[in-house]
Amino acid sequence: MFVVRWCMTHKLGIGVLVAVGCFSGLACRSGGAGSGGAGTTAVAMLQDHQGQSFGRVLFTERDPGIVQIEMMIDAKSSTTATEGDHAIHVHEGTSCDAPGFTSAGSHWNPTNEKHGDPDHSGHHAGDLGNIEIDGDRTGKKKLTSSEMTLVPGQAQTVVGRAVIVHVKEDDFTTQQPPGNAGGRIACGVIMSEVSTQPVAQN
Repeated sequence: MFVVRWCMTHKLGIGVLVAVGCFSGLACRSGGAGSGGAGTTAVAMLQDHQGQSFGRVLFTERDPGIVQIEMMIDAKSSTTATEGDHAIHVHEGTSCDAPGFTSAGSHWNPTNEKHGDPDHSGHHAGDLGNIEIDGDRTGKKKLTSSEMTLVPGQAQTVVGRAVIVHVKEDDFTTQQPPGNAGGRIACGVIMSEVSTQPVAQN
């Protein structure tokens, strides 16, 4: 089961809490400052319903409130990955309970916008659009968002929230269910390497 755990680590002899989304057996990690601003990073390690690796989504905040997002699908070991466009979103939940990943909740939408295309105005802050998975079950996409932060405890933080990959592409128009993208085939909780504050709460 995919859960959000609190783990104790030490850096320079100081005890801090690490917000980690991990499958059973996945070790907690420690790293950089994790306080927002230049070079702050967080990552969602994606896995499918069987716990097979599906890739990762890397978030980097070099300037406050400006987050670069790099989506990398590598699902060679997954039987749920299919060639074509697949919707990918940040969801409001803080866990990824298989098999349906329903614990990830709905789209993360802190400003109560309508669902839409992230390349145009008027969309959920968690709308990341579509990512194309090639015949070799890999895919890449990059975008930049000014609607989120990696600072834990802030209203716009994505740290501790879930990233979902859907079975179909996002049509950017259907409001319920958002994007009409079908079932959830992969999930990962966004974790900052080191955090001294609580993760996002629903």
